[in-house]
Amino acid sequence: MGFQNGEGFAITNEEDFSKPDEELEREYQKLNSADTLAVKGLGQFDRFKAAQAFRRLLEDWHISDFHISDARGVKGDEDTIHLSANGSNLPAFARYMLETHPTAFELVKQKMRDRVPGIKDIDVKVTEDGRLLMRYQDGAFAEPFIDKNVSDGTVKMFAYMLLLHDPKPHPVLCIEEPEYQLYPELMTLLAEEFLDYAQRGNAVTHFFMLTFSTCVGPFGPFLDEGEL
Repeated sequence: MGFQNGEGFAITNEEDFSKPDEELEREYQKLNSADTLAVKGLGQFDRFKAAQAFRRLLEDWHISDFHISDARGVKGDEDTIHLSANGSNLPAFARYMLETHPTAFELVKQKMRDRVPGIKDIDVKVTEDGRLLMRYQDGAFAEPFIDKNVSDGTVKMFAYMLLLHDPKPHPVLCIEEPEYQLYPELMTLLAEEFLDYAQRGNAVTHFFMLTFSTCVGPFGPFLDEGEL
């Protein structure tokens, strides 16, 4: 694709990129405005698959800078299909997953049972005034705990599990210090989840402290590492 001042040519037989340049088919296109990015305009058409994929990557990449303080407590109900950058809509996203994608939500809960000792169930309580609150059931107790009485590591691991099992995953996911407030024994398990996410066709970038680098080491070919 080559564009300048709102007009140019785009290759239409993208599946034949192995052919010599002179054999590739080019189609002239003129955009409505010279200020419009060609990848944004052409990316709306199925026949320009490379532009479409690049447009989605630019529009749907996501930075996760999860904060426990923002995620805890009673939250307003809201329409959402993704976990927010700081996790403040965790109850709303969990409810969306529970009601719209119950199989994926059950998988997340099963992984939490396998990874966090004592966890039996996780649900979203709707309060009398219509707001939402996360609850975590410990198998040793009859009543579930609200999130303010649950460890930071448990809440953060649950949020990451939901993020990594989003039915509409981000093509590029950047995660800020994933090991912060996380149990040391969960770091390798989280790195394995990053690997699984990447092998499903997505990219994961994480900015970490040195403690996480030893867990990520075996997965280096699949994950992009950064250090602050």
